[in-house]
Amino acid sequence: MMKGNDRLNLLTERELIAYKLRKEGLKFDEIGKRMGICKQRAYLLYVYAKATMNSAPKWHDGLSTRLRKCIKNSGINSRDELQRMFLNGKLEKCRHYGWQMHKEVARWLGLPEPSKPKKQYEQNRATTR
Repeated sequence: MMKGNDRLNLLTERELIAYKLRKEGLKFDEIGKRMGICKQRAYLLYVYAKATMNSAPKWHDGLSTRLRKCIKNSGINSRDELQRMFLNGKLEKCRHYGWQMHKEVARWLGLPEPSKPKKQYEQNRATTR
């Protein structure tokens, strides 16, 4: 589970800057000037950051939005279930699941980065020689 400072990793760079500057006591117009944006945008960045910081941690925190959607559409509801499907090779059957997502899941699960398999035509060519 992620704790306070770990949740900072979930913020975008701009949200993090706005959040830290506000915590230092700057007003939104001052934050906006420092960041080169209007005070309303500075306010929104802070609000988004604060919502992220105060929200309950989710089991899939740290995964990209695209991968979270892929997982949700596959009916996966826990880290254990994701790991089981990953190790059994069943994630590869998910729609839009590709090599980049495969590497991301491995990193997120703390597994060694997989080596990219040869493309089917390369495997066939190697066996016919």
